[in-house]
Amino acid sequence: MNIKGRKMWIRTVNLAFAAFFAILLAFPKSVGAATAQAVTFCFANIIPALYIYLVFSRRITAITAVTRLCAHPLWGSVFTVALGFLCGCPAGAKNCVFLYESGVISKKRGEYLCCLCSGASIPFILSFAGAYVMGDIKYGIKLLLFLVLSVVFIALVFRPFLLRNEEKPKNTAVNYIRKTDFVASVSESAFLLVSVCGFIICFYVLGVMVSCIFPDGSRYSLVLRGLFEFSGGIAQSVSFSPPTREVLCGLFLGFGSLSGIFQTVSVINKSLSPKPFVISRILMGALMALLTLLT
Repeated sequence: MNIKGRKMWIRTVNLAFAAFFAILLAFPKSVGAATAQAVTFCFANIIPALYIYLVFSRRITAITAVTRLCAHPLWGSVFTVALGFLCGCPAGAKNCVFLYESGVISKKRGEYLCCLCSGASIPFILSFAGAYVMGDIKYGIKLLLFLVLSVVFIALVFRPFLLRNEEKPKNTAVNYIRKTDFVASVSESAFLLVSVCGFIICFYVLGVMVSCIFPDGSRYSLVLRGLFEFSGGIAQSVSFSPPTREVLCGLFLGFGSLSGIFQTVSVINKSLSPKPFVISRILMGALMALLTLLT
């Protein structure tokens, strides 16, 4: 993007924030109610579904054998993506940044892996989207399978563009040893979860306010809410019939919502380019919606 285009984009974003702020001032009661709902949602659903998995996954990545595995040219990429599925957004992206800043992988490979491991976590898909929203864990398994297929598609499409002229990493596996004890895992995961919940609350409220332009309970209203904050959108989709509910869950899980995108961008923006990641989210959202629609 050239300088003129960047300035235009910044002005557009600033105007959008100003418009949102005006809306928030005009409807203080609705904002307060939406914020309370978002906080309750985080405590009742997000924290139970993610926190304990974040703690143990971060501790596992501190094991010497595991960290050296992450530095392997081939299996390291596979394992890093697997960790992304286990940890979810934005923990997977944070691990990619750590690998790059440690000199274990190149910048291009860090951006490539970030496109593949910065979505919803396996526990969230199975327990929340599957068992809670869809009413049966088998739907969660189906959504997880579609997400894996979407990631494989993105990996094949993006590889020639991002890894064509990949530079060599600075360090070897011997230099990549991360020291993290259980106490640090607990505290670091807590701080990360606070950040995640902060983004969820912010975009949950914005999604509720923007969706008010449509009648309450309409599909358009739900789509807007889910595109702003996908976990809240998935929770609200429970009011629709199973086919519509599944398509909406697929769309929200694939795209990851503006909340998820901003969470990841906040982690990678100073080290890696966010552009490939954003493009991958748009493609995965469309692909996940198509797969669920066809089945």
